[in-house]
Formats: sequence, structure tokens, C-alpha cells
Amino acid sequence: MFTVTDTSLSTRFPIYTRANVGEVFPDPVAPATRSLLLFESELGWRDAYIRMGAFEANEFPDDEFCILGVAGGYCYLNASVMRVFGERAPGLSWKAIDEQFFGAQPGIPDYIEQPGDVRPDLTEQLEQTFGWVFSITDVDQLDRLNDHKARTIGLRASRPDFSSMSDPISPNSLDRPSDGFSASLTSINSIDSAITKLVRSTFANRALTSRRCQTSSSGSMQRRSSHFTANCFKSTFLSPR
Repeated sequence: MFTVTDTSLSTRFPIYTRANVGEVFPDPVAPATRSLLLFESELGWRDAYIRMGAFEANEFPDDEFCILGVAGGYCYLNASVMRVFGERAPGLSWKAIDEQFFGAQPGIPDYIEQPGDVRPDLTEQLEQTFGWVFSITDVDQLDRLNDHKARTIGLRASRPDFSSMSDPISPNSLDRPSDGFSASLTSINSIDSAITKLVRSTFANRALTSRRCQTSSSGSMQRRSSHFTANCFKSTFLSPR
């Protein structure tokens, strides 16, 4: 089943899971969330992996999802990427990542090494990053963080004094959008709500329920397509038949 919020799924990193991400997105992903926020979250994940030295930017597709994905209306997290991180990180392994992130569960497929997974150069970068992390003893040593903090304080300090302005707009009125904006926002929310309800009702018609991610008593259940396997690991995966 394909829904309006579904995304592309990675062929390079093919295993996805509802574990952990199901706690953030227990229900189907809303269209507005998919359009406005989800890919920004994807880029945040990538930036963290790249900055710490675990991956290179060219390992991820430019304009497609990879670390996050939506299938059948539900959000998934790429388990393959995290396993590769475990294999590249000094002192870790894919098994350690599975146990720490997902917990020990029966039925989880073994890691199969793919070309490009082993990168001694990136392992060396990660070792340097880990060494730097453990060398930090005070927050004042975090230059980037302190730079952002100073910029934020500066922006706040440079705000105009609304009480001295001749314009009748008051600080409180800034919290109330204009009638035109309110109408547009209401329209968007109505459409978003209607589509989300449609996705939920479709699953209900297939005898599925939109419920919070719960541990499966029978291990992982799987949904397969021609190019990916969504493994529930710690959570129940509900899939249309």
C-alpha cells in the first residue's frame, strides 16, 4: 500500500525498523509533517554522522530520504545505517548497536557486510572524534556551542523596544496572526487532518489499528517489498496485506 506521505527507501542501506522511532511517530505521519519537517530531520541525522566522521556526504542521496523513511504511512528508522556506524566505530560492532538501540530480540536478521561498509579512514576519524569528546571537561571548551549561544543572546538583545514604538501593534498582538493568515492556516490544518484520517481509516479497513509501538510477543514481524525489509526489532510492525 502506498500513501501520500510515503518516501523513497534506500537500496544501499535496506533494513528499516519501527523501534524507537515508533515512540515519536506512533500514528501515521501527517502530510504537513512529511512536507515541512521530515526531510529537515533527515538532514540533521546526516550532518551529525558526517561531522563526527562516521560517513561521507556522498554516501547519502542528495534529494531522497535514507536515514528516515515512510512506508504505508508510518515512519521508519534506517537500521542498516546504524549498524554500519557500529562496524566503523572503534570498540563497537553491529551487534553492540542492536543491543543498545533495539534490545536483544529474536528474529533479527544478521548483519551482512556490503561493499563500502568497512572504512579504515573513517574509523580513524571516529577515533579522533571520540578522543576529543572524552577530553572535554567544561562546557566553555565547546566553541561552536558557545558561539551559537552568544549569537542567540545578541539577537535577543537587538530586538526593538515594542513599547516605545508608535505603531499600534503591541507585543501581545504579535502572537495573534492576521485574519488572512489564520484562514490559510485553518485550511491547511483541515486538509492535513482530513488526509491523516483517511490514512488511519484505510488501515482500519484492513483490520489494522493505529496504536503505540509495543513489544511483539512473537519477535519481529516483517513487511517486504522488492527492495527493502522493514524489521520491527523491538516493536510490532503493522502492515497491510
